[in-house]
Amino acid sequence: MPTSHSPAEIAAAIEATVEHFGGRPLLEELLERWEETLRINLTGAFLTTKLALPHLIERQGAIVNVASVNGILAGPGWTSYCVSKAGLIMLAKCVASDYGRQGIRANSVCPAAPPSSTPLRRPILSKRHGKLTPQW
Repeated sequence: MPTSHSPAEIAAAIEATVEHFGGRPLLEELLERWEETLRINLTGAFLTTKLALPHLIERQGAIVNVASVNGILAGPGWTSYCVSKAGLIMLAKCVASDYGRQGIRANSVCPAAPPSSTPLRRPILSKRHGKLTPQW
């Protein structure tokens, strides 16, 4: 059964996630973090696509990569994340180009949440940018 968490607990979890996974300019980006982000976000999708393609060709299936608006618009301190999401977008384009004639459709969706869409995001964005809107 799901448990209910307080707004403070949720805000603390989000802050810990941001602290651990993002928010470093390129010169401060650790190689380990760069490699981990690309391995999870891009290499995982590449391997899944590669292994699924024979089955998808047989059925004329579709691939949908969940990228991010940050694959199109850079955000400050999100270098590895933005690069990995841009790679997902290009992966879908390449698959569509290479296998479209065999009936494969490949696309990426690029979701985004408005910067001040929830009260829980406001303190994080304020802390990172000094205001409620990202500096894209």
